[in-house]
Amino acid sequence: MDFDGSLEYQYLLNIVNPTSGYFRILIKADVEGEYYSDAFEATSVVAQPSGIDLVRMYSLIPLACGKFKFWEAKIKEIQAMGFDCIHLLPLTEMGSSQSPYSSTNLMNVDPLYVDKQIEFEYLLKEIINIDMRLCFDLVLNHVSPESLIVKNNPDWIKPDINESDGFKRAGCWHENSWIRWEDLVLINYEHPEPKTRNNIWMKMKDYAFLWAGYASKTKGMIRLDNLHSSNEAFMNYLRIELKKEFPNLIIFAEFFADEATLIKKTLAWDLNLLLGQPWHFDFVPQLRNYFKKIHQEGFQLHHVMPINTHDTPSIQEMYSDVNYTIPRYAISSFFSCGLTGITMGVEQGEEHKMKFIGEPYNYDILKAHPFKEKIKKINEILSNEQTLRLAGNIEFIDFEHETLMVAIRRDLSTKGEDLLILVSMDKNHAQTFTINFSKVDLNYNNTRYTEIYNDSHSGYEVGNDDSIQIDQCDYRIFKKIT
Repeated sequence: MDFDGSLEYQYLLNIVNPTSGYFRILIKADVEGEYYSDAFEATSVVAQPSGIDLVRMYSLIPLACGKFKFWEAKIKEIQAMGFDCIHLLPLTEMGSSQSPYSSTNLMNVDPLYVDKQIEFEYLLKEIINIDMRLCFDLVLNHVSPESLIVKNNPDWIKPDINESDGFKRAGCWHENSWIRWEDLVLINYEHPEPKTRNNIWMKMKDYAFLWAGYASKTKGMIRLDNLHSSNEAFMNYLRIELKKEFPNLIIFAEFFADEATLIKKTLAWDLNLLLGQPWHFDFVPQLRNYFKKIHQEGFQLHHVMPINTHDTPSIQEMYSDVNYTIPRYAISSFFSCGLTGITMGVEQGEEHKMKFIGEPYNYDILKAHPFKEKIKKINEILSNEQTLRLAGNIEFIDFEHETLMVAIRRDLSTKGEDLLILVSMDKNHAQTFTINFSKVDLNYNNTRYTEIYNDSHSGYEVGNDDSIQIDQCDYRIFKKIT
């Protein structure tokens, strides 16, 4: 390359394999004895797996679903609501606690779901045929004290002289207190004997590869349970091996840490998705600030934004009224970056958290409920509007309203079809909001928006100083007229 005196260069970057991780670029030039370099540190170009810009994830509780031979209709019902990915809690054989996170055999499906192991292969084929993705939960930190690992290789478990069986229990901190899990013993990835340590690592790699392979067949993902508690050395090894074997695999992590740690580890471990926590923010002002933060981080950190998880209480239990379901889902979908979801039972307004540990039970996922159609509509909007799947393109114009969230989502393409979105978290009263674009752009005075995806008001136009009414726990969405 010859130096021509210009301060600016353009390069065409041809990526042969755009799904194999990331690489670094550092540009340097020597001209007439002087040294030039780019003004930045080495630049990371992250190549994300295909399909990462849009995830509508439904967390299914296997304990409530019976044998796999009855699952086809349930999965088609989930797809009919507009979800494209099903998060399955662990399907592996369970111990006496009947917790999917307390496995006795990491390589087999629990007999609760199958009469023969091959039945899982049949289910997988059905899921692939209807173009659904699966997310398999990987539990790498612990197993059941009744597991084959404990029986055959008790020295693979962390010791604890204070426990009656000599095995250290897993646990977590909750509100400044330590919760000990009786049915979970910790795997000893730091075993002092090298050969034994290697055997442990190979066994857990085989486990990860088995389920990652199933996920990869559906163009899906794995979920790393409690990654923040995982052994770093093993994770450094495993993520390299996973990416080599399954370059298109999406890696989704339950990983709670400070922002600096998240950014560092997300890049180091090739994490594609992190679990966001919108359920921690009960009130609109808190929730608004959270989504501002999500967009600030969105170029480096990709968060899936379910309104609850299988670990959290139900919508009713968290927010005192099940009718917050639709506005909470609208907020998580329309104000995030295209990655969202719900947990089984949310679509039917279940007042109590769905049980995922204990005795199996039958849950009728096929029954009708008004929430289902509303959730389907939100998923349809999210699927159709690329603008909702971008980071850093949100501007709130609600002037810190206590019960309304109102924002513009900028269309960064040449079309300029910005979206105006209003969501009400008021369960008692309809709200009236007067549009004022001065907060974001004085040139918006002559801009007009037309309502979309609303059978009652489709085509309704608004502009600066116009008022819009939003019903209780509802939303409205408009597109800029170009």
